[in-house]
Amino acid sequence: MSDDYPAVVAASSSCGWQLLALMCARLRMSPGLLLVDAGCGTGCVGLWLARALAVRLDGFDLSPVAVVQVVDRRRRCFGEQSERA
Repeated sequence: MSDDYPAVVAASSSCGWQLLALMCARLRMSPGLLLVDAGCGTGCVGLWLARALAVRLDGFDLSPVAVVQVVDRRRRCFGEQSERA
């Protein structure tokens, strides 16, 4: 996809930079608060938002395959601070 879509959010997502910016503005979250991602799938958008907003993230999904993928992605996204998500 084009530069309009961040690579970390994944090509299968329809969430581009404009939508991510809008979500950040409308969420109005302070650092350290908890963001819940219901039906997180592979977690791309939730992890991006949590990192951008400096918040904690809890996500859940019905797919065990997606959960395995998001756990791996969490480590790559947060590194030493992976307990935040």
